[in-house]
Amino acid sequence: MVESQKLLSFLKDYMSIYSLSGTSAEREVPPFLSSRLRNWPYFQAHPEHLGTYKIPKDLLKREIFWALVKGKGERTVILLHHYDVVSIDNFGALQDLAFRPEDLARAMDKEDLTQEVREDLESGDYLFGRGGCDMKAGGTIQLACLEEFSKMKDFTGNVLLLAVPDEENLSAGMRSAPDLLLNLKKQFGLNYKLLVNSEPHGRKDPKRPALYLGSCGKLLFFVYVKSVVVHMGENQKGVSGLGIMSRILAKTDQNRTMTEEDRGEVTPPPVWVYLRDTKEVYDVSMPPGAFAAMNLISFKNNIQFWKDRMEGVIREAMEEQLGDNPNHFDYRVRSLEELPVGRDLQEKWGKEVEAGRVNYLEATYHLVKDLLEEDDFHGPQVVYGLVPPIYPSVISDHKTEEWVEDLFHYAKGKWGLDMESQPYFTGISDLSYTRSQISPVDREAIKKMMAFYGAPYEVPFEGMEALEIPAIMLGPWGKDLHLKTERVYKKDLLEVTPDLVCHLILRVLHEKEGAENLEMPYNK
Repeated sequence: MVESQKLLSFLKDYMSIYSLSGTSAEREVPPFLSSRLRNWPYFQAHPEHLGTYKIPKDLLKREIFWALVKGKGERTVILLHHYDVVSIDNFGALQDLAFRPEDLARAMDKEDLTQEVREDLESGDYLFGRGGCDMKAGGTIQLACLEEFSKMKDFTGNVLLLAVPDEENLSAGMRSAPDLLLNLKKQFGLNYKLLVNSEPHGRKDPKRPALYLGSCGKLLFFVYVKSVVVHMGENQKGVSGLGIMSRILAKTDQNRTMTEEDRGEVTPPPVWVYLRDTKEVYDVSMPPGAFAAMNLISFKNNIQFWKDRMEGVIREAMEEQLGDNPNHFDYRVRSLEELPVGRDLQEKWGKEVEAGRVNYLEATYHLVKDLLEEDDFHGPQVVYGLVPPIYPSVISDHKTEEWVEDLFHYAKGKWGLDMESQPYFTGISDLSYTRSQISPVDREAIKKMMAFYGAPYEVPFEGMEALEIPAIMLGPWGKDLHLKTERVYKKDLLEVTPDLVCHLILRVLHEKEGAENLEMPYNK
């Protein structure tokens, strides 16, 4: 029988691994999980039901950890969580305590905190620390459920756990998962009915837990503006790339008309996340140009629509900037697909990415800069396109909603909870790669607008189509993800969420008995 103290102890051990996203430290997690699970009687009897999958072409040599508890039949529920965490830089002087919850709580008691954080800290109801909430608490809950199913005799169905790296960066783990899942499906005769991702949830009402039926999409647009450079004393003979870029940003940044609505939910407005000029040293002349990148959240996967919308905004900004200039300038606005991107140049900067010297955003900047420096067009011009990563939006089907309704009925009866479902998790997640809900036309638009697609960044559209796994998010209540005050609600961690996840698994696998019959500590 799993005890609450054992579950809490495991989470603290899990948190102690500083598996910083996008680093070799992520490699420490699969051996840790493997060593723990190989001590379970089930995996001692079935060692072939546990393993790792090396991510192809991954310079950091990271792996997906998987573990399968196999019962009768093909019906299978997948439990998914990511094991990477974000930086602890924002912990300041408390960095050394970021992974030690008790020590961190004592130190934070002396900090200047908001009223809500102070109340949560003094209540003792929350576990603080980096990665506890996002999302090793969810992973710990899933492992506790997997262990309980490993003890059951002659149950119908299968439970497969996946722990993936890199969710906080490029989702290299989950983008590789379709191949692994297809291999396991064939090897063990599995039929995937539902995937449960136990990311933490936020609450509009503290008394109403939330469950997500899908996850939003994300596009990372880049814009490169090339100036007509002159001395500052004769600036009306030129065109300022910074001026054009500032107008583009003003028309789009947090602009609520650039949102989408679906099922009563509205996407967050776009935000520019990167901005720089192209000047290397100071002199009294206009900067040669400017480069920026914008996050755009989507529900509808309409890539072509947003491409056209961005081009319209860029042309408006260009016309406005030139309208203030007494000289006549011809100008160009082109998407990346219209530029002659040679293989040599693509490979040059692709290798820089693979070597870790630049990221995809920086590589795109350098590639477009190199192309435009060779261009003999003398007027101002703008090039725009996409940069990895791309997250397609995804949402579950009606059958999944039936299971969710059953879960809500159970939660009300067992825990007195009035749960609510929300259509989309807007924090971006690995759910995006569980099934394909994006048209062939929009897939091609992505490939054409991205300089490094296939070299080596790819979205596994074919694998996603082959799997078509309905997926939801069901995890513990958490607050302040990625902040110094990141924390997870202990009752959800130790009692409520494990029970709900186990109940949902049983219902999907068509077990007769309910989760209340499992011998778990929160049912004692």
